[in-house]
Amino acid sequence: MPYKSTESTECDIAIAAYWRAAMPELTLKELAKKINLNHLTLKKRLDEATHRKWLAKDWVFKGSPGRLWEILPETTEKNLQQAMTIRYGEQNLPKLTVVPTWPPKGTAYSLSDQEIDVIGMRMVAHAAAKVFIERLPDMKVLGLSYGRTLKNFVDTLEHFSTDVKNALKNTSVGKRIIVTICGSLSFPFDDKRHSDWLECSASYLTNHLARILGTDMCERRFLETPVYIPPTFLEQFSKKNVSKSKNGESWKTLSEKDALQIAKAFVEAIPIYHDIFIKEKEREIEKLDTVITSVGDLDTGFGSPRGAAPLLLKDETAALCDEAVGDIAGRYVTKLGETGMPGSTIAKVNDRIFGVTLKDLERIAKRAADEKKPGVIIIASSRRKAPVISAILNRHKVTKIVSELIISGDLAEELVK
Repeated sequence: MPYKSTESTECDIAIAAYWRAAMPELTLKELAKKINLNHLTLKKRLDEATHRKWLAKDWVFKGSPGRLWEILPETTEKNLQQAMTIRYGEQNLPKLTVVPTWPPKGTAYSLSDQEIDVIGMRMVAHAAAKVFIERLPDMKVLGLSYGRTLKNFVDTLEHFSTDVKNALKNTSVGKRIIVTICGSLSFPFDDKRHSDWLECSASYLTNHLARILGTDMCERRFLETPVYIPPTFLEQFSKKNVSKSKNGESWKTLSEKDALQIAKAFVEAIPIYHDIFIKEKEREIEKLDTVITSVGDLDTGFGSPRGAAPLLLKDETAALCDEAVGDIAGRYVTKLGETGMPGSTIAKVNDRIFGVTLKDLERIAKRAADEKKPGVIIIASSRRKAPVISAILNRHKVTKIVSELIISGDLAEELVK
């Protein structure tokens, strides 16, 4: 049954607008069938939403996420924010935005789990775009990570380009600097996911965001190194066999440890990587006042060990699943938000990652708090992300690495549990 309301038709119009924004790939008739509504009635409500400037012609919802709280009587996200505060403690909780769950509570729409996850990601990306525009006047040096959620965020932000331009005008900061904080995603040569992930890489998203801000209004620190050392590289050096040379001499191939050092030395010697992460004074990473990143769970996306993680050796998957709960900007964390004890599988895997570290995020968050800057902003949706978000909040009891959290309602519900 579709959502029924005894309130004014304003509620029905807003619901129609959110549905159109949530599933823009469907035709009007397909969407009407999906939500069990006459397509002429749906069209009438969408026309009214467009007239009220809630919905753009490209089907982007123009209102703020809080708009749902105002017009949908059954939303519970305000209560979820309060419950999160009770669960984790106000001192351990960063600035928090809980995006209303879609579809609304008390509805019975026939959606698959995958459709619900996609809608949740789109709604969180929309909320993050609104938050970004609000914070933009205070941003000077911005770091950007990778992933599907951030791709949705940047894609949505493009629809608000006019608002972005206005936000840039209302500040005396001058040119922004956008820094790629993770290398480009790399997959084994026989993996078919290259093209799917290209537009989710940090380097691609950095370019996209620069175009939205306008190349006259920003500079880029563009990083085109890999985000991890491929296992095939290490395996080529870690074979234990002895080889024969032409003059009869023999030698052993390099150990995995030596191969790792060679790969790291090569990447760290690349000038732009060195400038961002390595050099002793004025590393670019130390200048960041804003970082926008997402988190990964153990089942989906890049680096998921239960999926087809391209960065793991064959015997590491089970151990990593035992030790880790997910990753933040590519770095795997334990349930306490740590990156693993020396010698553990999680520490070995993290040592093969290129890019921002949790220590970097900690320093950025602290500096941002002192200087009243946006800091480290995490965007996340789906219940599957609850373990890694919980780990980050557990770490906050000792040291804070996140300044702001923008999450979906279903994720908040799982965190409260």
